[in-house]
Amino acid sequence: MLSAEVIYPNKVKSRTITCADCDVEYPSSDYILLFKSFKISYFETSSSELPSASATLCHECLLNSILYASKENGDKEMPFTILTKDHEYTFHFHPEESDLPEGDDSPEDFLRGLFADDE
Repeated sequence: MLSAEVIYPNKVKSRTITCADCDVEYPSSDYILLFKSFKISYFETSSSELPSASATLCHECLLNSILYASKENGDKEMPFTILTKDHEYTFHFHPEESDLPEGDDSPEDFLRGLFADDE
């Protein structure tokens, strides 16, 4: 199972944070603002099932990696866990529901919901 731990801005030890998959990079100071406005979140991932295992991924690459792993697994449901400061959430990704529409189900809303209890 994939595990993804949120990298909170105050835990970034370098001057920048970079996604290992798409190379999106932000200075730590910008990441603070983007994280607080639910525009981007980085995760430290670990899994034997994904090609990007044990990597720092942005939220979009994390979701794309789960989709890729699901397709490689014959379009089977893909369970994964996200760890926040205070919670551990287990999700079951369904490939047929992978297209996130804009609006209430956008990635930004996903992040807002994920961190609602952390505020």
